[in-house]
Amino acid sequence: MAVFYAIDPLCDADFERLSHICEASATVAHPATRPERQKHPAGSKRPLADRPWDRAIQQLHRSILGEYWTLGLFLEAFMFDRRYLCDDAYGQYRLNSYLCPVLQSVAAILYEQECGGHLEPIEGAKFNSFIYRIHSVRAVDLIPSLFEHMLVIDYGLGIHPLRGGGFWSPVWFMWRDLIPHVKELAKHLCWMVGQCSQGAIPGMDMLDFMGHRLNQIGYSFNMADVGIMLFYYHTHHTELSQQEYFEGFTGYTGVLNELVAEIPTRGPGRLTRKLSVDFYELIPKCVRNVDLRHELRVAVLQLAIEHGIRIRGPEITKDLSNWAA
Repeated sequence: MAVFYAIDPLCDADFERLSHICEASATVAHPATRPERQKHPAGSKRPLADRPWDRAIQQLHRSILGEYWTLGLFLEAFMFDRRYLCDDAYGQYRLNSYLCPVLQSVAAILYEQECGGHLEPIEGAKFNSFIYRIHSVRAVDLIPSLFEHMLVIDYGLGIHPLRGGGFWSPVWFMWRDLIPHVKELAKHLCWMVGQCSQGAIPGMDMLDFMGHRLNQIGYSFNMADVGIMLFYYHTHHTELSQQEYFEGFTGYTGVLNELVAEIPTRGPGRLTRKLSVDFYELIPKCVRNVDLRHELRVAVLQLAIEHGIRIRGPEITKDLSNWAA
């Protein structure tokens, strides 16, 4: 006979631990631009789902509890997978390097959905890890170019084709092999988010595969930003012909209009976060051309001024009017 325990995830120690794991990436750099944990006095009862971040972690936590008794058992199952000879040190390495990036990306997308009021599961596709393993190692080279391409479209500066990633990722290779892989990567990540929002954490094989892919990206980027950018790409693009993909286009249509349109009903939270992350993180890291970088940052500040948004960086609030002058 099955025994069911009544667990309030928002008052459980596992919930706090999971929130800390998922937010670790989101607060490494510039915490003012990303969701922060709301502090509660020790021993006090946390108000049920009092913030979008809490509700996002609650969804993820429930999906874990649906397959495992506790968060601890779930983490140990990944750390000490029977396919590997793991001691404590290597188990901790597997957790930090491969599982945490997945949890952080999934939590960031769930958070983005909660902030935007998009409560329906997003569509994605379950994947076969063997199909995409060949070119996935070099797909990390495409991420800066893809994010630059998306930023240019978001801020209305035209539709620039993807640039090459250097000797190991020439333009023709990116067009032919890497764009399809990154499309599938975004699709798979969104499928995992959809599974979690329906209460079913993906299996260990899928978590391990996605962790290896995201781990390579995480050396240069905050995983919360990567997750949300891949979410934007998957949910805001149209299909193109094979020739158009070969020419370096992606079908991305942009997300800023949506974020601006929701201000009257949901407030400027999502737009503030995107402008802040773009200004301080993505534009400096992804845009090589100095003139284009300056043009994008001016566009960010002009949009912030237009909507009365104060962009917060790592230390102080910038005087936007002086910077854009």
